[in-house]
Amino acid sequence: MERVEELRPAAGPNRVGAVQRFTWKSALPYRLTFDMTVTRVEPLSLIESTAAGELQGTGLWTLAQEGPAVQVRYDWNVRTTPPWMNTLAPVARPLFRWNHDVVMGWGFQGLKSLLRR
Repeated sequence: MERVEELRPAAGPNRVGAVQRFTWKSALPYRLTFDMTVTRVEPLSLIESTAAGELQGTGLWTLAQEGPAVQVRYDWNVRTTPPWMNTLAPVARPLFRWNHDVVMGWGFQGLKSLLRR
C-alpha cells in the first residue's frame, strides 16, 4: 500500500460511516485508488466495508478465537473498473495474477511486521 487518506470520520459507533482513500502501488507500473466505507462492525468479530473507485465491491474481516490464538480471515470480493485494465484482462491475466500475488505478499509482510511490534 502506498497511501491512506481519511476522507470522512466515522458517523456512527465503531467507525461505521468512516471513509478512507487507499492508493495501492503494484509491482507493475500502475496504481489503484479506491475509497473504503465502513458499513458494519461487530466488535472483536467482524468489520465490513464497501469499495468504490478503481476497485468496486466489498471486504469482510472476520475474527474468531481459537484457544489462545485468533483466526483472521479477509474476504475481498471486488472487480476492477479502469477500462484499460478490463480490456487487457483476457490476455494479461497471468501477468495481473502475478502482480496480485506480489502485492498480497507485500501486505502479508507488512502485517507480520506490524503484529511483531
